[in-house]
Amino acid sequence: MRLSSLLCCVSNTPARSDEVDETNKVAPKESQEVPTEPYTPQRAQVLFNSFADEDDSDVIGPGGLEKLCTEADIPLDGAQPLILAWQLKGSEMAKFTRVEWSHGMGLLE
Repeated sequence: MRLSSLLCCVSNTPARSDEVDETNKVAPKESQEVPTEPYTPQRAQVLFNSFADEDDSDVIGPGGLEKLCTEADIPLDGAQPLILAWQLKGSEMAKFTRVEWSHGMGLLE
């Protein structure tokens, strides 16, 4: 799965839910296609703004990165945050500038 599909389609609603069968065991529902919108620079900026720091709106800091990874279901202790930082050409650990984000998201398109 490409990171663009994870990052450009992050929403606060779950993609699938669980249902309880008659034996009270939790069983996952069958896979459902999640409708996705095509990449646009405007959507990338809206996504950036949702994770940007409160005191500096041109930076996603450690708190925003943690929120991004949580909402995209990316484990913080895995390699995916590092791959994202490499793809965005992040100049500082756990920080992305608006310019890095815009350029990197355009490459992931």
